[in-house]
Amino acid sequence: GYSFVGFPCLGDCRLVDLIAFLVYADRHLDDRSTVFGHQCFAALQYDIQSYQFAHQDFVREGFHHTVFASLSPEIDDLTITCTSPSKTFNLAGLQISHIFIRNVKLRQRFRRELSAAGYSQPNALGLFAARAAYRHGESWLKELLVYLEANLERTRAFLEEHLPLVRLVEPEGTYLLWLDFSRYGFTDKELDDIIIHQGKLWLDSGAIFGTGGQGFQRINIACPWTTLQEGLARLADCLGSSGRRGES
Repeated sequence: GYSFVGFPCLGDCRLVDLIAFLVYADRHLDDRSTVFGHQCFAALQYDIQSYQFAHQDFVREGFHHTVFASLSPEIDDLTITCTSPSKTFNLAGLQISHIFIRNVKLRQRFRRELSAAGYSQPNALGLFAARAAYRHGESWLKELLVYLEANLERTRAFLEEHLPLVRLVEPEGTYLLWLDFSRYGFTDKELDDIIIHQGKLWLDSGAIFGTGGQGFQRINIACPWTTLQEGLARLADCLGSSGRRGES
């Protein structure tokens, strides 16, 4: 998915963000165009491409993530690559990120806009936290990836046993799962009401991501299995008592 972001002095800037869970691999990319989720557009059609990816450390085994700017010098010259340790090491509250802009003139324009926004200096604690994470967090990250894979397997098994009408979209990366509830026949509002008010859960409704998201919900599995298991059990209970059987 994608959206426009407002940097007036930069002109039209298209921000690419993560909605679906495809890894941006070589099979999705070439030197002229790219596929993000189900949206396809010519990469060089726009003045600037802003490529945002904070989930690059969560690529599942057997898949490879390709950085958009690496496709060609021409694409690199018009790309702003935004990454962050915030997702990997849970540092979002410290507001630290990395912005890579090879084009010197574009980098200068970006810095002017950042200064005008009053956000030209990073969080000092964030700098120290990022350095500590990158220097000392590798073994922790490896353990985390193993745990996330186990959570995925447990979630898959739970859905097959207790929620067979819910279809799991197999992820290639990230800790956010895309679940298809369309077999139940609910409208998005009905589904949200059941999950929120009966299940006492807060998932991400697929409808907020635009066309194609209807009937889907997004769930975060980056938590202890006991927490995730409780959430899945609530989901099964509220859908089981909803009075709608759906279609097999």
